[in-house]
Amino acid sequence: MNILVTVGTTRFDSLITAVETSQFLQSHEVTVQCANGQKSKNFDCTEFIEDIDAAYQQADLIVTHAGAGSVFRLLEAGQRILVVPNLEREDDHQKELAQFVDDSQYGLVCYDLARLDETLHKAATFSAEPYKKTEFHAAQEIVEWIKELD
Repeated sequence: MNILVTVGTTRFDSLITAVETSQFLQSHEVTVQCANGQKSKNFDCTEFIEDIDAAYQQADLIVTHAGAGSVFRLLEAGQRILVVPNLEREDDHQKELAQFVDDSQYGLVCYDLARLDETLHKAATFSAEPYKKTEFHAAQEIVEWIKELD
């Protein structure tokens, strides 16, 4: 299995450490996008992937931080994902987005990095619910509402 691990633009060293010690990943082809944080010693590692969409398409599974841009892009592309919220951040938005993915069964979520291998085993056979993008059509109404506030 071809697996891409991505932390986006913010370092997520605890995920990289968990990837390094994962027994499951040792028997797969793994690429790690690590931003400006800890580097992988066991797998092909880069800070930035120029054509991330091509990397997504080549991957059978994407282990991703819970950044909204990454998660929704992957859901819209129909990719198999395992979301790992960065709980080291001060804000809770990654946890909230991971919970949305989990509750909707759009992908698997690993809240505890000590259970990464267990979750990776599940991800290999997990069948996600298809994500249906909801178009946002209220832009003009928001502009009018803002004008009324002035």
